[in-house]
Amino acid sequence: MLNILYANPYSLFDYTSGSSNSIRLILKNFTHLNCNVNAIFSSVSCSKAGYSRTREIINQSNKNLMVNNFKFDNIQCTALNTRHWDRRELTFDEEKIFYEETISLISKNKINLLISWGNLKLEESLFKEAKRLGIKLCFYLVNPNYLGEQFYLKDNADYIITDSYSTKKIYQNFIKNKIIVLPKCLEENSSQTFTKKKSKSCLIVNPSINKGLEPLLSLSKRIQQSIPEIKIWCIDGREQIYNDLQYLGYGDSDIPKNINIFPACNDLNSIYKHVKIVFLLSIWHESGSRVIQESYSNGIPVICFNTGGNKEFIGENINDIFKIPNLYKDKNNRLRIKNWDNQKMFERISLFFENDNFYDKYSQRIFKKNNINRKNQEFKEALQEVILTIRRI
Repeated sequence: MLNILYANPYSLFDYTSGSSNSIRLILKNFTHLNCNVNAIFSSVSCSKAGYSRTREIINQSNKNLMVNNFKFDNIQCTALNTRHWDRRELTFDEEKIFYEETISLISKNKINLLISWGNLKLEESLFKEAKRLGIKLCFYLVNPNYLGEQFYLKDNADYIITDSYSTKKIYQNFIKNKIIVLPKCLEENSSQTFTKKKSKSCLIVNPSINKGLEPLLSLSKRIQQSIPEIKIWCIDGREQIYNDLQYLGYGDSDIPKNINIFPACNDLNSIYKHVKIVFLLSIWHESGSRVIQESYSNGIPVICFNTGGNKEFIGENINDIFKIPNLYKDKNNRLRIKNWDNQKMFERISLFFENDNFYDKYSQRIFKKNNINRKNQEFKEALQEVILTIRRI
């Protein structure tokens, strides 16, 4: 029997984080494959919305205790209520409690595999102690920012999983241990019925400078001039868009009128039903975007740049992926667009909105090829191979 512990301060219930959603579904499926799974985390999130939702979940059966224990999706959870949503604001006493609770779980549950990520002092202290106790370390690697850095898991992880061959490729000469690509898993309550999209709206999730705010603004202006009836819905789950707009020199009156900004949404599937296209305009390495598979499972085309794992995830829909703009880093080392001609992308978007017959057939084909049950079965089979690999190490 494989006894697994996920240990990381970031919340498993931060719905504004694709990584949190992915790791929670991985752990859930480990339990389906007869593994004992414990998870220790805190209410720290990527956003205030994720923090609030996490605290709601972990305090359902208890009354705001510092440490709460409960079961969720067959995962035995230990959750720490923190004073602040930001990881950088985790206090010394909170880190101390988290460390002690983790070591206690390792001892009580005879853990033989610890899954985590990170390179801050708390995480590395946990990795080192787990290693000393003879526990195997599994590094969940979906962030490009580790490249070129020195950190404990680089040389000490027994097993590394990622979500795209693109991410595996950029790390294969930097990290010596074998990196295994694990497909994405989707929520089982996602849409199972195809419906025609009559909407005049597009969707983009968590737009920021890294995630394509500059090309979004350029594209929105072009769409507003030529097809003014099209609306662009921006889900600002991390409450970052206004700060980034200000950084780019945009005031409220400068934002294109076809852009509608909404707060975090806990149920994106309810949004997908009412949009015709999803934009994924990230200009940095998008390891393996959950947005693509969620959109495809709803029969919605995704317009994206050829960065990170996007090309793998869009499959045969090669007319929906575009060359990344010419980039540079500004004086604050932020990735910016030097120049970009949005003509080809605009033409593709126009085709989807102006030719209903073409769009309906295209949308239905995407939906059929991305059946949730089949995709999740592929994930489970890959996860079974992961378990076999772990047992062989």
